[in-house]
Amino acid sequence: MYLGGHVNIFNESDIIRIVYNGQIVDEMRVPIHGPKVEILKVYNWYFDRFGKGCLLKDVRIIVKNDGDAPAYVESIKLIKSDTKLISWVSMHEYPILPNETKTLSASAEFYKIVNNQGTLVALPKGLLLDNATLQLIGPKGEILASTIVSLEVKC
Repeated sequence: MYLGGHVNIFNESDIIRIVYNGQIVDEMRVPIHGPKVEILKVYNWYFDRFGKGCLLKDVRIIVKNDGDAPAYVESIKLIKSDTKLISWVSMHEYPILPNETKTLSASAEFYKIVNNQGTLVALPKGLLLDNATLQLIGPKGEILASTIVSLEVKC
């Protein structure tokens, strides 16, 4: 269930009307295709000690929106086989406007998803997440962009 205030607009249209003396003289339908987000760079992985392992605390992601509508990214998912981590993006980074390049930060703990619930979990030091999938997720759970990343857990 979606409870937020922002949504990404995909494949809709708007109508522009020319009105003269209260009468519609002309109207034109303008298609809106929606945001088209591309991940340009993923860097600055930061881990913090937690118990006997490490917590992923931060990552920076440079993104570009080549679409015709703003993009709203709510969370970042990092997925590697049975390891699924999620972090929420700071609200001040909303929105990514059309033709804008922006650096997103997931400056919060990444939670492991187990049975549809988020739990803080320590990743083993030295764990190699090779060819993991990083996804940018919109407010309604839609995948806006994804890329393959490789990283080693270090803290």
